[in-house]
Amino acid sequence: MSPVAAKAQLVAVHDEADSSTPVVREFLEQARLAAEGYRDPDAATLAGYRLLGPDFPGMGHHWINNRYLREGTVDPGKPPVLTYLQVEGKLVLTGVAFAVAVQSKDDLPAFPSPGAWHTHHGTVDEETLIFNPASGRHGNTNGWKLAMLHAWIFVENPAGVFAQNNWTLPFYRTGMAPPKHVTPQQAKALHLVSGGEAYYLRLIETARPLQDSHRASVARVLRKHAQEVRDLLGRQEPRAVPTESFTAQLESIWLELWRDIKAVIPEDDWSEIKMLSG
Repeated sequence: MSPVAAKAQLVAVHDEADSSTPVVREFLEQARLAAEGYRDPDAATLAGYRLLGPDFPGMGHHWINNRYLREGTVDPGKPPVLTYLQVEGKLVLTGVAFAVAVQSKDDLPAFPSPGAWHTHHGTVDEETLIFNPASGRHGNTNGWKLAMLHAWIFVENPAGVFAQNNWTLPFYRTGMAPPKHVTPQQAKALHLVSGGEAYYLRLIETARPLQDSHRASVARVLRKHAQEVRDLLGRQEPRAVPTESFTAQLESIWLELWRDIKAVIPEDDWSEIKMLSG
């Protein structure tokens, strides 16, 4: 699939898999209508949205409206977060997200879909808050946390419209139609050629600050495997849907990447960052 066709497909589809109840259907439709006017990022800027945080492999860019966020309500007509994906140098609107502050001892919100929320610990204006999401109720148990709900209303998410990560995004970034089945490891490997080198290095140093020499070694490992992904893409037919062989090689690159990182850093550092390899 060409980059233009991939972009058109991304903009056109949305997932109805989680739209089984009238409440959910109405919520998604109201959110869709509210977000339609922000397909152009300039319109989002005029409305008060601002980019916060990096380009996540499975979530893309988060644009935050602090005024809506401070209201602390789950109003589908006022999404406090817009999510965008960069395709062919342009930002494409993929969905919205909602966020409310709750105390750590409290249950997560049940509206519009129980079990769909995930949490971040800290404050919303801290980039590290969005940079290191914590699923469910794990992590810090004191103070406040931010509960978040994604709604992938402009691009299909095989994991469900409310799933936190959408692992088809790295394929769309490279102008490819995603395969029917995508693993996080395959998608994360593909993201190496779309800003992933810098993202993963920063993620590693968020988990465990490295000495300069070890940081340089990790950066070399990331460059090496990013080039492997580029070489793999170069052998792929431009308009072809990724084959099982292609995605299997992506997964192998991801596993080898972390074996190489483990080999160039001290054991104490590895013990802090190995959870990122999944």
